[in-house]
Amino acid sequence: SHYLVEKVKEIVKIKGNYDLEIHLAPYGEILLYKELFKLLNNLSEIEGVSTISMQSNGLLLSTNIIEKLKKNHLTRINISLNSLKEETDCYLCNCTHYDVDKLIKNIYSLLNSNIQVLVAPVWFPGENERDIEEIIELVLKLRGEGYSKQQIQIGIQKYLIYKTGRTLKKIRPKSWGYFYLQLSKLEKKYGIKLKLGPRDFGIHKRTRVSTLDLKKDDLIKIKIVSRGRWMNECIGKINDTLGIKILLKKPIVFTED
Repeated sequence: SHYLVEKVKEIVKIKGNYDLEIHLAPYGEILLYKELFKLLNNLSEIEGVSTISMQSNGLLLSTNIIEKLKKNHLTRINISLNSLKEETDCYLCNCTHYDVDKLIKNIYSLLNSNIQVLVAPVWFPGENERDIEEIIELVLKLRGEGYSKQQIQIGIQKYLIYKTGRTLKKIRPKSWGYFYLQLSKLEKKYGIKLKLGPRDFGIHKRTRVSTLDLKKDDLIKIKIVSRGRWMNECIGKINDTLGIKILLKKPIVFTED
């Protein structure tokens, strides 16, 4: 985690050391990262960092973990919850067990620990429309119990297809126009804001971190420095400050050296 913190400090010098949010959204489940609590604490000590947030499916949360998240200054957790029904969650997440009741209890524990919660379901057309409405009803129920709009939020995500993402073959993504139309209908039905934008998260313009402004079909020289997440993926070094993910037609055989 030391390397990550040092890189964040470099970026802070460019962006300005005030009103900054650090968002942790790695491949996979962040709660499996063994240095998470150390990382959170070290990030919180950087001048100018006012918010630290992270994404998680929430299934590994426990009383002990929530206490450590609070102690190490986590501001908000975005929880990927697509349904309040275990069977639906198992299907959509491709797992055999999904303890929704435990997750909801832990959402209460997070809120009572002054950690903000954003429930972030993905809308899978034809699969979980009613489930999305039940999640909206849960958020409204929590607000009715005294938790503020800032403490408990909902951010519905559009189902997208990525080369390295999970694809449900029988589900076809809808257009952005159709997606926002459905959000508008739900906003009117439930009286809750669902179309979230940069202002809702305090996002604002800062000095741009230097990039190469790469475009499709550009040719660049890189040095492959490590494996990636998949067999046909690796990480390339462009220069001392920039790297890139590379998708290969055929996997590269790495030595243990």
